[in-house]
Amino acid sequence: MMILVMDTIGFIAGNPWLFPSLGSTAFLMAVYPYSRLARFYDTLIGHLEGVSSGYLVVIALGLTNIPSVFETGRLHSIRILASGIGVALVILMQTTVKLGIPSEQPRRC
Repeated sequence: MMILVMDTIGFIAGNPWLFPSLGSTAFLMAVYPYSRLARFYDTLIGHLEGVSSGYLVVIALGLTNIPSVFETGRLHSIRILASGIGVALVILMQTTVKLGIPSEQPRRC
């Protein structure tokens, strides 16, 4: 259902609104609906972290004026570097706020 909504938004906007993390998020919510990984809070904050880290890296590396791969059909090496930095930043953010990481449970004897 979530993917259908995003497809519809993309169709109306005339731009693709599907992105890689949407598929895995939909899978987690469908298969493990009661898992902490599928909670709305974790999903929302996780996606906000991804968007904000990507935006910050693009700004920090001065990539706002470099055309995207969709416009040129060519991937610039600086965008590969930006992807790596963005992923590292998201990992740092998520381990800092402990999204999706189950709290330790005391051992029972």
